[in-house]
Amino acid sequence: ARLLADEVAHQLILQSPNNSPDQNERREFIRRQLADLESKIEQTRAEIEDVQARLEQANSARVIQEYQSNIQALQTKLAGYQNTYASLLPSVEGGTNQITMFEPATTPTAPISPNVPETVATAAAIGLVLALGGAFLIEYLDDTVRSGEEVTRLTGLPLMASIARMEGDGPESERLITVQDPLSPISEAYRVLRTGVRFASVDRPLRTLMVTSAGPSEGKSVTVANLAVTFAEAGQRVLLVDADLRRAVQHRIFHVSNFRGLSDALLEGNQSLAEDIQHTDVSNLSIMTAGDFPPNPSELLASDRMGELIEELKRRYDLVLFDSPPSLVVADGAILGSRVDGVLLVADVGQTHRKAA
Repeated sequence: ARLLADEVAHQLILQSPNNSPDQNERREFIRRQLADLESKIEQTRAEIEDVQARLEQANSARVIQEYQSNIQALQTKLAGYQNTYASLLPSVEGGTNQITMFEPATTPTAPISPNVPETVATAAAIGLVLALGGAFLIEYLDDTVRSGEEVTRLTGLPLMASIARMEGDGPESERLITVQDPLSPISEAYRVLRTGVRFASVDRPLRTLMVTSAGPSEGKSVTVANLAVTFAEAGQRVLLVDADLRRAVQHRIFHVSNFRGLSDALLEGNQSLAEDIQHTDVSNLSIMTAGDFPPNPSELLASDRMGELIEELKRRYDLVLFDSPPSLVVADGAILGSRVDGVLLVADVGQTHRKAA
């Protein structure tokens, strides 16, 4: 690298105009022209002085006029010589750049790159800034609830239980963990929820309870199914009613038929309850599926027959649980919630939005 740098400078000096043979010949030619012009200028000035002296001694008008014409011609000739001299002079005096070696190159004592400590420090600083910026951006844009305590603060409702998320994306039938794995921590969390529901109202025990959520796919159907199992295991006669007449799933969770259900009971009256209610594999737990999907679910839930059906079910069972549609999607949840003793809100951490809750 040092030799290359010095050679580049040397070649530049050699190629400069000051060191070009053609330039030197041109400059020498100009010097000769300048010397010749200097001689002619001096000679012309002498001729002008000589004619001027003759003019002063002349007596004839014709001779005076002739001398004056000669002087004027010589002055014009002198001016031409002087202009030519002035135009050629810069070509000799500083007309080109002077290139010289100021300082030769030196051998470096260390490589310029890579500078490992500096590169690592720079990368670490950039990574830290990006990580902090990304985390702040995610935190700023994420408006979902982060914990049960946050839901309590947002809604003012007491926290009944916190249930861990189940692993896997299997069908609803695989989510009945209180039956599949009754000793798991998640099953125990559902029992904690059962205890919280029991003590929610000491003066007036809950006979009818609706489970809902703000939006879809937040776990309300799985929650009410497992909660029904825990109440049945505690010795209570429990009926699970699938009141989601738009997107029913309880028949798939419990592997029962959806041929008849709530919609049939509302249309035909209490005399058909024996056909509309089915037993499950869990002792003390019965289920009323949604049945055929009617064109007017909200009107059916708000009808007098729905109120009569709820009273009849309360006489037959110790606890009636209702699985309702999401409350912010349709009006069914709000209508049914006004007819039951209590409403249980399910919020999914990381999915339920704060405003929705």
